[in-house]
Amino acid sequence: MQADARFTDGRVPDSTIRSLFTDEYRWQKWLDVEAALALSEAQHGIIPHKAAKTIKSAAHIQQLDIKRIRKGIEKTSHPLMALVTELSNATGKEYGGYVHWGATTQNITQTGDALLLRDAHHVFLKLLGKIFAEMEVLALKGQSMVCAGRT
Repeated sequence: MQADARFTDGRVPDSTIRSLFTDEYRWQKWLDVEAALALSEAQHGIIPHKAAKTIKSAAHIQQLDIKRIRKGIEKTSHPLMALVTELSNATGKEYGGYVHWGATTQNITQTGDALLLRDAHHVFLKLLGKIFAEMEVLALKGQSMVCAGRT
């Protein structure tokens, strides 16, 4: 096993599942929630529409400084604040203060994690569909095979 491999990697050897359970994918789901929160708040007049659009356009993990996020998490031992800080910096001084407006860490992380699990659920459904299709092929292939029965 590679040093960077997880002991659970062999349980679901599908690379799609493995890619869902990375820090970056998880953080992107949290950013998706931050963006959705901002858009909803703007729709209800809580924050300016321009702030919501700016937050949404900046809420992409590939646009943020991953190293700085990791260092921030290491320094604070807080799972979300470094990401919120990076997103705030990316939206600029005019709108950065509207990031995470009125939300708690649990609001963002739990909703984002639910989105991640939904994505994993979709992958599992596709995998199960492939398994059932293959089981059908095998059942049809062996339907006339003579087998010992029970008495």
